[in-house]
Amino acid sequence: MDSRGNINSEAKILKFSADWCGPCQNIKPQVEDLAKKYNFNLICVDVDATENQDLCSVYSVASIPYIVFLFRNTIVTDVKEASPEKIEKAFDTFHKYIMEQNVQNMEHKEKKKNQNVPIILKNAEYKKHGRD
Repeated sequence: MDSRGNINSEAKILKFSADWCGPCQNIKPQVEDLAKKYNFNLICVDVDATENQDLCSVYSVASIPYIVFLFRNTIVTDVKEASPEKIEKAFDTFHKYIMEQNVQNMEHKEKKKNQNVPIILKNAEYKKHGRD
């Protein structure tokens, strides 16, 4: 992981917390369960806020727990408190965003692929144009 939290993965969660933070420890099982529930290729990184002040500054972490949902190193959504409802809503928002991006990516690839397909006409007469 570099100084901006970049990891070689498209979808990732940075969970800023600390061992001494009770609410941080309380949400840990929920975050793990939701990551399994949504079952998409995801990297979840526990960032110790006490030991990683530089990274906390990059993401403007004012309090913990703080969860940042990133796709292709762009923040999609975040959660600034230990609310189970808000955490679940953030996972849902993140999952929908990723699915939309994947659909758009597939459509773009399909469109590009179709642009390169030669057109074969049956029973057509081909004429050569230009010099022989």
